[in-house]
Amino acid sequence: MLAVNRAAFEGEDVPTGARLLGASGIGLVFLAGDPAYYTRHGFGPAHLCGFIRPFPVSPEEAWMVRALASDALGRGRLHSSRAHNGDGQPS
Repeated sequence: MLAVNRAAFEGEDVPTGARLLGASGIGLVFLAGDPAYYTRHGFGPAHLCGFIRPFPVSPEEAWMVRALASDALGRGRLHSSRAHNGDGQPS
């Protein structure tokens, strides 16, 4: 799994981060964030696509996904970063 600096998806860098990740072969991007903000950048609630949160996220709509490849939804396996200790907080 490719490690991405959190700053790549903050502020005006969301489109740039998505482009770079897509070009590197990443098909899906997941994040826990403000739905009002990230829906403007193509993210949607991951639970509506059948993805289960790997750690607690509240509200449920804050667990978001964006497909970077047209065939990305419905394939693969989600692995959470080891940087999370199971409660959504960095370890």
